[in-house]
Parts: sequence; structure tokens; C-alpha cells
Amino acid sequence: MGAFALIKESAFNFIEPIKQSLQQQGFQQPISLSRKGFELIICPKQVNPVTNYYENSEGSFCVGLGTLMYQGLHGEPALQTLLDDFNKRPIPHNRFYGTFSVLIYKAGQLFCFTDSLGLYKVYHNLEQSILSSSFLTLLTTTQQPTINTQGVYEYIFQGATFGTETVINQIATLEPHWLYQLTPTPKTDYRACHPRFKAAYGPLDILVEDSVANLREQFSVINQCFGNKIDTALAGGYDSRLILALLREQGTNPHLYVYGKSTDVHTQIARAICEQEGLPLQQIDKQQSPPLSPADLAEQVSQAFYLFDGYPIDGVWGNGQDLATRKQRSEGGRLTLNGDGGEIYRNYFYLSDRPYTIQQFLWSFFSQFDPAMCKPAFQPQQYHRQLAEKIKATLNQTRNRLNRTSIEYLYPAFCCRFWAGRNNSLNNRFGLTLTPFMEMNSVITAVNVPIKWKNHGILAARMIFNIDPILAGYPSDYGHHFAAPPPLKRKLKDSLITMRPPKLRQLIYRIKHHRLSLQRPDYLTSEYLSQLLNVEFPYLAHYVKVDKVKDNKQFNRVCTLELLFQRYNVSIN
Repeated sequence: MGAFALIKESAFNFIEPIKQSLQQQGFQQPISLSRKGFELIICPKQVNPVTNYYENSEGSFCVGLGTLMYQGLHGEPALQTLLDDFNKRPIPHNRFYGTFSVLIYKAGQLFCFTDSLGLYKVYHNLEQSILSSSFLTLLTTTQQPTINTQGVYEYIFQGATFGTETVINQIATLEPHWLYQLTPTPKTDYRACHPRFKAAYGPLDILVEDSVANLREQFSVINQCFGNKIDTALAGGYDSRLILALLREQGTNPHLYVYGKSTDVHTQIARAICEQEGLPLQQIDKQQSPPLSPADLAEQVSQAFYLFDGYPIDGVWGNGQDLATRKQRSEGGRLTLNGDGGEIYRNYFYLSDRPYTIQQFLWSFFSQFDPAMCKPAFQPQQYHRQLAEKIKATLNQTRNRLNRTSIEYLYPAFCCRFWAGRNNSLNNRFGLTLTPFMEMNSVITAVNVPIKWKNHGILAARMIFNIDPILAGYPSDYGHHFAAPPPLKRKLKDSLITMRPPKLRQLIYRIKHHRLSLQRPDYLTSEYLSQLLNVEFPYLAHYVKVDKVKDNKQFNRVCTLELLFQRYNVSIN
């Protein structure tokens, strides 16, 4: 399914506003499942409207939101098997693949759980009387919503909110580590999702085989469930190449596309691979679209605002190509594969192989801000302090020191969960979407691989070569192919980044931001913004000096939050 809203009896007066909100967001033909104490509204996906729920003769049901595979099955067979297997206890994560939430009603009790990394977002009010896959649906039912200051800054700086918080104090998200019993008596049951951090030892070839084995098993299931009805990108890096290698090994012929101009290096690499291998390739240049008038752009942005659930990771202002291409990829019932998370096989943070404090980690990666553009509401130490607490909660620890394996786990469980997870949840509104590298089995194996094999892409390249030596032999964005060890030039370039002290790294963004000139694309100028916004920014001016935000990605998110808060009459806390 593409969306759901669960309304408990105490909140039945919100049923009609919730239906109207879901319709406004593009969901049609909702299905209502009524049982004692609650009503569940489920909506088919918008582009690929498969009705993904199963109900047996006894009135028990299982609903799959997002994209779910269970015990090698997909669709109704998976849901029927899951309903039969469910005994009111957590089911091991290794029986599942996907980005999903599941709702099971059995023996008069309603349960909910998500994928083990929590990529699929489920929002709820503080009383948990309303739960939904839609943030805007919760906001519609929130009386006197107030702004979460930490959430505002996290979204502006990083493109996502972290932990269970959102940009509204009264709306939170479910944790992936619990099986939630929602009715008749709410309670939780712990799911063992945290991996064991134990460094793997042995020759590189063995570590490569272990990592590839998890992916082979998963792609065998993907091929079994979807065959050639798969859509995936091809560019010049590791992740898209690894996905294509795994698909080819299974005999799958996916629909391939590349984003970019004809002159872009990654476009030329993708085209060269496809020409040599006889593979069709669709090139999409998102920048090539006719300019829109302010009124026409306002209509398009307003549509994107609702279809993207209020505040997507990049903001809602643009030329319309983002929404159009997301819908296009889901046409024909295709499964969209996304390479997000492939960095689990590389040294994503470019940190040395040693322990770090949480503060050093935050300096290194969560300091994408310039204090000079912020109002007094922003306190850098408090901002980092709250992020540190969220990191501790993710790792289930109280100490302020991170070993190197824990840092590796923070990439999928913290960065990807909240950034890529939000993005994937939105894609799953339109059709079927998977991030195959973000499965717990693969994550557990990858985080324990020694850093020396992740440096310079050594592990990732060897994985591609292990599966498809021919694909590994083509050039890459990195200036070399993947069929041989990385050259000295690559190693030196990477090492210069790795050697940067964390304290210095926090200054890099500030220096770049100071050097930027204030140049806005047309759609971010006052002439266009004023069609939808009070350009005095009565909300966001409390948090940032709007005219000092030179980074257009951050400014887009500033405008997006301003639109959100103005439309829903939110209060500054």
C-alpha cells in the first residue's frame, strides 16, 4: 500500500479530516478496515495501485506498507504467510527484505512494526491515538502545533530530522526496535535489531565472499519476485555498478537510466558501458525543462508540497522534474532499486581507523552550518548535545566514546535511517522501492569489515569484480576501473581527507559558505516565492537570517518550512 492512517476510538472525530488530507496528498480509493476500538484507512500506491493487504475468513488481516518481501514471497502470498506465522512475538529480521511497515490484526489485537533499520516512517501523535505513514495527516489532526527548534535546524542543515523527533513537537515517529501492540491494550515487545560489533578477520577474499553472499541471496529473491520489472540507475560510481552486476548475475534485464547532461563524466561512463554491453539506457537531464511562470510554478510547488508530505529532503521548490521522474520510475509496476547505503562497503566518513568521541564525530559530519547565518535561537553546543543523545540512543549506549565499528554502524542506522529513509518512504507512495544495501544482514556483515579494506573503495571494487569482472573493468568517476587495486593517486587524495582533524572539518563548510555569492535560481527569488509565501518569513526569520543563507539547498529547505508553518498555522514554541 502507499499510505495508511490508524485512528483509535478516542480520535474518531478526526476520520473525515484524515481522509481529506490523504486525498489532498494524491491518494485515491481508500479502503477502510473497521474493528472494535479502531478504524484503519489504507490507500493504494499512486502510480502502481496494487492493493497489498490480506484478510482471512476469521476477520484477521495483514497490511503491508511500502515494499515488503517475506520468506522469499511478495504481495498477497507474503502477507498470508506472515499472518499465519505471526504469534504476537517479534519475527527475526532475516525473514524480511524491504522498506516497510506491517499492520497485523489477529485474535482481537492490532500490532505494528517496521523494517529493522526504521527506514519506513510511521508518525504518531503524543497519545498514539492516531498513527500514519503521512506527516501531514498527523499535522492536520494536531491542535495548536508548535515548532521543534532542534528539528528545524536539523532539517535545514542536514535535510532530515533525527531520532524520533520531527519539526513539530506534537508529532514523533515509531522506533524500529519494538513490536508495538496498539489495541486493545498498548504495549511494546523488544526486537533484537542491534547488531553485534565484532571486527571480522581473515583474508580480503573471504570478507568479499561474505559480503557478496548476503547480496546474492537477496537479489535471488528480488529476481524471483519481480523478474525484469526493475528500474535502476547506472552512473560512474560503485553502488549502481554493484547493483547492475548483481542483477546481471541473476539473469535480470532491468530498465536502466542515468541522470545528467551528455557532457557529464558519469553520463559518458554509463553510456559507454551500455553501448559495449548492448544495454538500453535512458538519459534524463533534470535541468532541461521549459521555464515556468511564477503562477505555474506555484501550482507545481503546491502539488509537490502535498505529494512529498510537506518537507522532503531537498525541499519542494524546483522545476518539477524531481516529482515527474519519481513517478515515471514506478510505471508499469516496476520495482525501483536505489543505491543509497552502498557506502557501508566504503569508508564513508573518511575517518581514520581509531576511536573518536561523539563530539569529534559531530564536528566531522554534522557541522554543515554557518553560525553567522543563524539567529540566537541557534546554540551550536546545544544543537550538538541533542544530536549526541540521539546517537547514544541509536547505539544503545551511555558513554561518549565511539569505537570504529560503532561509527560504521552510524552510517546506515543514523544517516541513512533518517535521510534516505525519509526519501524512500516518499518514493514508496508512488510505487515499489528498495534500497538493497540497507538490509540488516548486509549491514551487520559490512560494519564489521576492517576499515583498511574499506579505504579507497577496495572492498566495494573487489565485490564488483567478484560478481562481474567485465563490469568491473570499465572506467569510473574515480579516474580508474574497479578490476585492479586503486592507484597511488587515489590513495593520496583520500588520505588527505582522512588526515583532516575533526575540529578543522567543522570549519570547512563555514569557509565555503562565506565565500559563496548570493545567487538564487529563478524559482527561489521573491517574485516566485511570493506566489505562495509571505516573503517576510514570519516563522523562519526567528531561526535564521534569511538573506544570509547563501547555500541554495538550505535556502530551499528554509522556504519549504516557511510554507509548511504558514499553511498549518503553526506556533513558535
